[in-house]
Amino acid sequence: MFPKIYIITLRTRFIFFTVKALSEASSGVKIWKKSLAALSLVFIGIIIVSAVYFYVQASLAGMPEAENLEIEGVKINWKDSRLTGVEVANKGSKPSGIVKVVLLDAEARLAVYSQGFSPPVMLNAGEVKMVNLSHKLLAHPRDYEIIVITADGAIKTYDFSYPKLEEAA
Repeated sequence: MFPKIYIITLRTRFIFFTVKALSEASSGVKIWKKSLAALSLVFIGIIIVSAVYFYVQASLAGMPEAENLEIEGVKINWKDSRLTGVEVANKGSKPSGIVKVVLLDAEARLAVYSQGFSPPVMLNAGEVKMVNLSHKLLAHPRDYEIIVITADGAIKTYDFSYPKLEEAA
């Protein structure tokens, strides 16, 4: 009688360990499949972001320069490191409309901020206007490029550094 109980116990343990091993193996396959699915989604996301980046860069590169506009400067709130506006002058003889302002990180060539205007911000001939924006700038020294896009599809660029090197020291 004693050996029979022992044999049953061994069989039960063997079955238990076999079932446990199979469930762990199948959960490992599930985890592997989930990991593969997550990596695939990340890869697809990278492809989409890259395609959008190159599309935007190509569309900006093909735009003519706005000869009638002049960017006089940028307005920065130094207390909270915030870009609050761009001062744009219309040097031409006809009114001009600003439909978008883009802020690029000049070193990485990435758009860090974009503001569209509908209806466009109108500048009459000879007028200087502050185009209001609101974007937090990085505290460490960085070069930026402002791109102003007009309703005619022309652009005007302006480069600036924040904080300026002599002020950062």
